[in-house]
Amino acid sequence: MRIILSDSAIPHRPSLPTVICAALLIAIAAWLSQATLAFTHAGGGRIALLPLTAPAIALAVGAGVAMIGLARAGASLLPVSLVLLLFLPWLPVEVPAALLIWTGPMTLIVWGMVLGG
Repeated sequence: MRIILSDSAIPHRPSLPTVICAALLIAIAAWLSQATLAFTHAGGGRIALLPLTAPAIALAVGAGVAMIGLARAGASLLPVSLVLLLFLPWLPVEVPAALLIWTGPMTLIVWGMVLGG
């Protein structure tokens, strides 16, 4: 008896550029997760307070390195797309107030979904 595997049954390893992009996305999202947004006036002006301390940078770099390790071990990169939610409040345009929910403690829910995904 001969068993033929389709292409979908063979595990797919992401390419190196894809893994590097995912690691950069994770590292930047980890850095932004530690930041704070402040409002300047009712019209929607915002000021970003970004952490530039050694522990904050080490955490962001560590998250990126962990992403590379997990991807090389065969983990799916699909849950990484959830961190795009963390970028929404940081867009350089006026965003609806509802998108600002993805700052502060709500970032922990996104990270939980990424790690559990």
